[in-house]
Amino acid sequence: MLRTSKIRIIDQEFKEFAIEKVYLTRHFENMLLILLEQDYKQEIGDRKLISNPYVMRAVIRDTKGGQYADKVSYIKDKYQDHGLMQDLIKVGKQLKKDNLVMTMRKVRKDFKSFYTKVKNGDNSANPPKPKKLSKMNSYTLLIDNDKGMSLAYLKKGQNKLGITLDHDEGRKYLYIDHQAVRDIVGDLDNIQSVNLQYSNGELYLLITYHQEVDTNNDRPHKLAGLDIGVDNLAAIYIEDGASPSLIVDGKKYKTYNSKFNRQIAQISNSIDTCKLESRKNYLRKYKSYLFEKRNRFFYDQFHKVSKRLLEYLDQHDVTELVISDNLNHLKNNGNCKLQKKTKQNFIQIPFGKLLDYLKYKAKEYGIKVTVVNEAYTSKSNSFTNEMHKVKSLQQKIDSLKAQQKQIESDIKYQQCQCLIDAYQDLLDKYNYQGKRVKRGLYLDYINDLAMHSDINGARNIAKLSSNYQKKDCNNLKKLCNPIKVENDYQFCQLLKQDKQAA
Repeated sequence: MLRTSKIRIIDQEFKEFAIEKVYLTRHFENMLLILLEQDYKQEIGDRKLISNPYVMRAVIRDTKGGQYADKVSYIKDKYQDHGLMQDLIKVGKQLKKDNLVMTMRKVRKDFKSFYTKVKNGDNSANPPKPKKLSKMNSYTLLIDNDKGMSLAYLKKGQNKLGITLDHDEGRKYLYIDHQAVRDIVGDLDNIQSVNLQYSNGELYLLITYHQEVDTNNDRPHKLAGLDIGVDNLAAIYIEDGASPSLIVDGKKYKTYNSKFNRQIAQISNSIDTCKLESRKNYLRKYKSYLFEKRNRFFYDQFHKVSKRLLEYLDQHDVTELVISDNLNHLKNNGNCKLQKKTKQNFIQIPFGKLLDYLKYKAKEYGIKVTVVNEAYTSKSNSFTNEMHKVKSLQQKIDSLKAQQKQIESDIKYQQCQCLIDAYQDLLDKYNYQGKRVKRGLYLDYINDLAMHSDINGARNIAKLSSNYQKKDCNNLKKLCNPIKVENDYQFCQLLKQDKQAA
């Protein structure tokens, strides 16, 4: 299994040199995107040659091009007076050609996706756009690991990694703790690639390495459901009679995000009102620093939370974790209709990263991750079958709407609409047996039961798995009194106690 780890570069000399090359590479990519867009709009017909990394490498380095000699000669002659092409060549000469090949392959892949969409009739598709260098806050510089990177000193136990970003400057060495790298990747031969990532003024090494994972899992099948939220970051319900339910407090992330927003608003206001340009530049840099600090905070915290959750599930012999990525869709589809204060937490807290960490780390524990749609799981009582009933109504509505798009007759269209309205009315007026009356409390009015609303939702999510088998789980304590952990220390103590008890 391939994994990627991020190491922050503190070598200031190398950092300044590399960031300059990052900006040049982004500038090169921008010019290449503009050339390809011009070729598309003006129907020039040179797209395949301009996006061919081997042709363009020869053009930039002013070589004959070997088997591509005719094509190289054609581009040189045709674009010898083309200002943008000459600027691209000038910038390309300041960078290592093998690394540029990686960048050109990425651009070609992006444009290929665009042309595929156009070919399939997607009229809304737009070609990849260049981005202003002044507003660049994140970019990954791809490195040819055969010719642009050397692990020789690291393998000898020395704290140096060699990277070539410029033909004239040659190989540069940056300080990096070789033992820290070995602790991450194990054998250095496991390293598949090393790239540089620029983010808000900071520079990171992205190390992709191969990790052996034992996928054999002889444990009997056991389900767990995970409900993601804001006040309670994670709620875990394990489908058995004994394993306690778990809540991970999310208020500290909500508080951190609120303080961050207030601080950014104050700085932005100061930038707008300040008259000294030097002060403005300082505040802009400080603003970028705060954004990066926030990114590092969530990166660190969510890696810890994901690992602890999986350790907890592993200790209780869970083999399948059912999760929902509805929050991710809500963030990306533009249909979030919440109040501004609530919406900021949903949009800005990176729940998607937490789910991604869970998905790829779960393989190490032999846990299968199943993604479902969590609609109606919070409204429905997990002791009943009403969740499946309301989902069935929604599926009928969606099916009818799909059929309606293909109907040409006005009469049949109206008949279909009447059915949709009828099912929608049933869905809107569905009489649920319970209700979430406030944060953390769900009341079942029919059976006079009270339970934790997030744990009730997590149990419903678990029931959406295709492998779910109905069990008579009457341990109400699991739904009423979950264990709550507020920080990583408490989580570690809980895992330690569970291990000792086992």
